[in-house]
Amino acid sequence: LQDISTTTGTNKHKSKDSDTSEHHPNLCELRRMSIHSSCRRLGYGAKLVRACISHAQRSEFGGIKVVTGAWMEAAIGFYTKMGFEDKGRLEYVNGDGSSVTLAHLELIF
Repeated sequence: LQDISTTTGTNKHKSKDSDTSEHHPNLCELRRMSIHSSCRRLGYGAKLVRACISHAQRSEFGGIKVVTGAWMEAAIGFYTKMGFEDKGRLEYVNGDGSSVTLAHLELIF
């Protein structure tokens, strides 16, 4: 988990049908979570996310943010089943001008 209130980056996020009117400043971010393909659908991912949720709550964060590729439908479905709300899509613009569409999900405590 990473405290996103102190995270900075050089790339720009442009909202694309994402509701960004509601701002929760005390969110942490779940990043680079991956379960090996041979271990998927065995409950390890859910157990890991529940542990992250518990840690974030004990650490007094207001919730957790996840950003994943918009094409990763299984991951988006997994997070929504875990209680995360799909907040829409973001267009991530790289320094070279190329872009990728990302899904933005949040779980607010």
